[in-house]
Amino acid sequence: KNKIIITPPRNILQMKEITTSTESISSIGSSSSSSSLDSSTDDLSSSYDSNLTESGQLRRAEQQERISEQIQKLDEIQDLLNDDILADLATNNNRGGNADDDDDDGGNSSAWRKSSIHLRFKELKKAVHKNRSKLQYGRVKNLISNKTQEFSRKMQAPPFILFIDRCTFVASIVAMGITEFFLLQKPHYMYFWYTALIFPLMMIRFVMYHRMKLHYFMLDFCYLCQCLLLFYLWAHQYVFSARASPELFKLVFALSNGPLAFGTVVWKNKLVFHDIDKVTSVFIHLCPPLVTYTLRWFPNPNRINHQPAEYLSLVDSLIDPICVYIFWQVSYFLKTEFLDRKKLNEDKEIMTSSRWMTVRDPHPFYKWCVKKGYKGNGVGILMGVQMVYTAGTLLPLPLLYSHFWLHTAFLMWVYLNVLWHGASYYFEVFTKSYNKRLEDKKETESN
Repeated sequence: KNKIIITPPRNILQMKEITTSTESISSIGSSSSSSSLDSSTDDLSSSYDSNLTESGQLRRAEQQERISEQIQKLDEIQDLLNDDILADLATNNNRGGNADDDDDDGGNSSAWRKSSIHLRFKELKKAVHKNRSKLQYGRVKNLISNKTQEFSRKMQAPPFILFIDRCTFVASIVAMGITEFFLLQKPHYMYFWYTALIFPLMMIRFVMYHRMKLHYFMLDFCYLCQCLLLFYLWAHQYVFSARASPELFKLVFALSNGPLAFGTVVWKNKLVFHDIDKVTSVFIHLCPPLVTYTLRWFPNPNRINHQPAEYLSLVDSLIDPICVYIFWQVSYFLKTEFLDRKKLNEDKEIMTSSRWMTVRDPHPFYKWCVKKGYKGNGVGILMGVQMVYTAGTLLPLPLLYSHFWLHTAFLMWVYLNVLWHGASYYFEVFTKSYNKRLEDKKETESN
């Protein structure tokens, strides 16, 4: 009978080479022990999570070279196994046509053993490739981290700060010139210019305030007024359709020319052209009064739903705006004192309006109450003061709504206050603090 004969020397050499290669890659892992493979994979990936020193980079290069050598060796062994299995199968086909079942079982068993070894090396090769991909991921992650830190350092450097301030200064002057053009030449299109500015400025402010942990300021009442004005400009005619009426304009007019316009004087908003934060504060308090001014006295003839009402009574200027204010105040109180209470208590650096006016920069009335012996929560006091302030700023609105020159003079007075506070800032604060700020940055870089 013909039998399948496998020459021992070649197979023994192959098995010795297989054993040697298996031992050389045992540090990476074996398919027969998934736990050792997982642990070595985790060790390789964790070694690249932090920034590498020079010695660490050398070790990484050695690991990569070792893995490449192992992959090459696995490829050679796999080629030998493939050739041997194919040769055995060919011998089996040529000699085993009349063989007994036992002989066939022996040949098939030999082929099966070699194919299982082949599969094992395939899995080991896959594990080595996986570890190499983790090494490459660690290198890319480390590179991105270094580039991010380098970019952050450049952004904090004095030359970059000067460049950003120059760009902000130029953009602010250009924006003021365009605003003047709309007011004098195309007043009925002023609301287009306001809409084009509000969204980028709000996105910039959110990014800045979130980084400084001041983002709760964007829940203040003035931001609700912006939303109401935008709703009136672009959505109320579609939401209410035939039921749209000038009553919503009365509400928007009252809130814009009352609490917002007077807020520029009370909070001493400054028109500082190089400071994007101060320019944005002026914008959100002064632009809504300008938009409602143009809508009141220069309505767009093509927008039927933007036609203002003929008069504004004292009841119209008080009832609806105060109801909106109470709704906002209750919502803000629930948000900061109940819903986010745990978050705010855990992080004392997050600023809200109540924290700012009781801790960081106490309100004058709150300081007076503390001097008189008040030891309770300052939130209630601030809510009462803001309610009185809001109601007081709404009282003169019927006169402004009915008299063009009075309304014009009022907005000029507000604008002059903003300019005056800006000039005071430039001559009293800016010349000292700005130079000191740049000097501190230079000292930090030199150190």
